[in-house]
Amino acid sequence: MKARFTSAKSQNAGGVSVKYLEQLIIPLKKAGLIKSVKGPKGGHMLARPPGKITVGEVVSVLEGGVDLTACLGDSSICDRSEECLIRSTWAEASKAMYNKVEFGYPEQDH
Repeated sequence: MKARFTSAKSQNAGGVSVKYLEQLIIPLKKAGLIKSVKGPKGGHMLARPPGKITVGEVVSVLEGGVDLTACLGDSSICDRSEECLIRSTWAEASKAMYNKVEFGYPEQDH
């Protein structure tokens, strides 16, 4: 049997409000990372084994991607994107962060 958790139980364990946890659960369910069971013995559980879910997936779902600045995903939002001196630094930092949370190491291309 898979371990289930309820929002109230998680709040007691982590000190996070039930309201906030419910806000996190919605996108995680939509992404197929969490399943929910209704009823008196219901709760939430991982949809896949923990070893098959990466921190990168969770960050991407909850943050809408892993770019550290919006112009990396859409250069048209900034008139200075093409000549920006720091944009490449943000891109490298985003890539390093993504590789770290997705694969566990910072400097690999995947």
